[in-house]
Amino acid sequence: MSGTSLLLDTNVAIDFLAGEEGAVSFLNDALKKESVIAVSQITRIELLSYPDISDEEQTKVKSFLDGIEVILITEEVEARAIEIRRRNRLKLPDALILATAIACESTLVSNDSQLIRADIPGATVMKIGQG
Repeated sequence: MSGTSLLLDTNVAIDFLAGEEGAVSFLNDALKKESVIAVSQITRIELLSYPDISDEEQTKVKSFLDGIEVILITEEVEARAIEIRRRNRLKLPDALILATAIACESTLVSNDSQLIRADIPGATVMKIGQG
């Protein structure tokens, strides 16, 4: 693959699934550049665990997830998330997603201002519309 490796934060996946123009355009451009698109296991859990998710929404989410790689939580990801949580006030899901991006040497694509501002060694975080 000639493209970069991108890990989508849950908020970006939600925006894409909702048809939000910025997220759809960003992901279409990334695919044209042959970027590898993935999500963390945490994002899969978050997307599928909404209490009021309809059958149609669940099917749409599963179809989306079938088309990309889902990175599982490994011991390395766990250890990195522990370090991130010790040094920052990130929520556990955010720390796990960020740790996954670091472990996979991927750029985290997020609209979460706390993650974008976080100064975490080894982390590359971008907001849609940047870079």
